[in-house]
Amino acid sequence: MKTTDFFRCDRCHIDCRLDCEEPSQNTLARYARFWDVQAVQVENVPQDDLPQLFGDMFGWQEQVATVAKVYEALPSAERAHATIAAYNYGEAGAIDYFGPAYGLPPAVSGHNQYGLWGPGGNSNEVVVAIGYSDGFLRQFFDDVQRQATISSAHALPEERNVAIFICREPRADWATMWALWQYLD
Repeated sequence: MKTTDFFRCDRCHIDCRLDCEEPSQNTLARYARFWDVQAVQVENVPQDDLPQLFGDMFGWQEQVATVAKVYEALPSAERAHATIAAYNYGEAGAIDYFGPAYGLPPAVSGHNQYGLWGPGGNSNEVVVAIGYSDGFLRQFFDDVQRQATISSAHALPEERNVAIFICREPRADWATMWALWQYLD
């Protein structure tokens, strides 16, 4: 098999050295297998057909679009002071990058540098939370309702089956509980 046949992009049909602007997920998976890109370990997270290098490129827009639907469905009085909390910096960064096009406010997150920035002046009366477990959120809110689950086939396994919740009736304010939301990894 010739390399040029092996890398013919499914999307643009260019003999791919990954020259096309947006190679398909299948092309990236074949490329990763051919060059054994899986052998390069950047983080200690489970990987699938795409290594983290490529897997971290997929699923973000779908996550943000789904968060936006949940946020937009809030009554306007709640939406006016709702906070979006993301479990990790990838989810928070995606909301901050793609979110303005959907009218979303910036995200807060307890992960890595986001955790050091804190919740700012955001309210925690209504929180749209992405990526957290139900059990974690119930430690801090009396009303926790799952609204959606997102899964992108080529995203890293840790970014599949990501839940989005609406949380109300906080048991404390952000200042009191923020230290328990912060984590480094």
